[in-house]
Amino acid sequence: MKKLIIGIICMALMIPYGLAMQSSNDKWPLTSSNSNITDVPTLHDFVPLGTEFVKTENNELKWNGLKWRLSCFIFVGIGKTTKEEPFLFQIRIPHPVHGQTPDHFADMFFINGEWRKFYALIGPPYYDEGETFDFPTVYCYGKYRDGKKCMASMSYNQAERKWIYKVVPLEGNEVTIEIKLKPRGVTYWMGKPEGPYIIHGAIFNKEDIDIWGGFWEIGECEGWIEKPGVERIEFTGHAIWDRAYHRVYYSDTAVGAAGAPLWFTCGYLHSREFQLAIGYTENPSPIEPPVPFQHQGRLSFPSRSLSFRFDNYTLEDNGGLQPSRFYINGTYEGGEVRLVGDVALFYPTKWGVGRGTWWDYNASRTWGRAFMNWRGTITLYNETIDVNSATGVFESTRYKGTTGGNISVKIKKPLEGYLYLFDRQIAPTSLGNTLIIGSITVEADARGEISKVEFYIDDNLKSTDYEEPYPWLWNEFAIGEHVIKVIAYDSAGGKVEDKINVIIFNLGGRSE
Repeated sequence: MKKLIIGIICMALMIPYGLAMQSSNDKWPLTSSNSNITDVPTLHDFVPLGTEFVKTENNELKWNGLKWRLSCFIFVGIGKTTKEEPFLFQIRIPHPVHGQTPDHFADMFFINGEWRKFYALIGPPYYDEGETFDFPTVYCYGKYRDGKKCMASMSYNQAERKWIYKVVPLEGNEVTIEIKLKPRGVTYWMGKPEGPYIIHGAIFNKEDIDIWGGFWEIGECEGWIEKPGVERIEFTGHAIWDRAYHRVYYSDTAVGAAGAPLWFTCGYLHSREFQLAIGYTENPSPIEPPVPFQHQGRLSFPSRSLSFRFDNYTLEDNGGLQPSRFYINGTYEGGEVRLVGDVALFYPTKWGVGRGTWWDYNASRTWGRAFMNWRGTITLYNETIDVNSATGVFESTRYKGTTGGNISVKIKKPLEGYLYLFDRQIAPTSLGNTLIIGSITVEADARGEISKVEFYIDDNLKSTDYEEPYPWLWNEFAIGEHVIKVIAYDSAGGKVEDKINVIIFNLGGRSE
């Protein structure tokens, strides 16, 4: 009978029966640095079919497993128009999702001193291997502000190592965009598709880390944006094409792993003489990973056909949750780097402050991008290069923890996005919901000076526990959607809470 019930549930949730009978304990290979890789990206690096993705008959890209978290198709650049006016862009093709709500993004263009959005792109992404497009291409669909449809695409001309981004209207006479990137120097690698990967950061709402592979292509770009009959803007500059693959490491599923990890700075600097890419993360969490968090870089001198690993450096800033000045100091095989960067433009202008992490309920965290000007010196063998006109982009998260007297609480059972059968965890659900059959032991992880923990169902108090550990057996008639909530208190009356939405099917029993 129990196997029959499992089979029915798996069919309803589209979970393979074999997956339901086993847990995913695989750990992706990790390393502390991949800056030694010097490969030119292949088509498999661009779209890792069979590793990160599977492709359906209609060319849709789907995750190849539940541990994939994000897939970056991000294109960010700095330039000037033919009128010598600043032109910046932030572009992203949406990635697949676990569940039914598609990913979406509105490309942004800094024109005449303000960010402008002309359309929104909506997942899923698709992949054409060169049968319809001129080159292998990832594409998706979207809508202009008036509701008319468009298509966005990124193509890879591997023979010439060029990337081409386009947005074209499928209806009406709307904005059209084309941007071409010609990379310089050696590609910066986070990792080849099959690993090993490096650690991007600590996931703030789930006891896990974000690990990533993939690559950045950095170089010179040119393009145009045109509204027929209104205006055509042409520009040149430089850009970064961020093609990264993200996974969770410890968990069986990426469902519920929210937001950008903590706390990192990733980005690039560009000038006529050199380009520098760095990935740097500090670990603010109690997690002790098998390898250190990322701390790597690559320094290239394209006109001299020279490129070096750049892992021996420090990255500092002027502090706070939105730093405005950064310092890079380090050495490499050819000399040393001494650079200072000042932010010229933030995106967003004011980085939003999020509250709380799984290890510090009262912590503060931010995410944002900074478009920057750099100055300083780089020595290359016996030559000193004065840097006074380098520009670039950093993407960062920042974290401020609390000390002394803080408490936190987290529901550790049931976990979001899992199926539970008679109090036993079976498997992740494909739609990301939490499904419970029979009774369940609710377990709370409360940290700090805890005086008591309360358990609620739909805001109705069910039990109070005064000593560790903090379990409560929920065993009563319950069918449908409910909310499990736990509240932890300290001796001064301060409290924190956590809650989870579940779907339960339990025909009998009583709570204890």
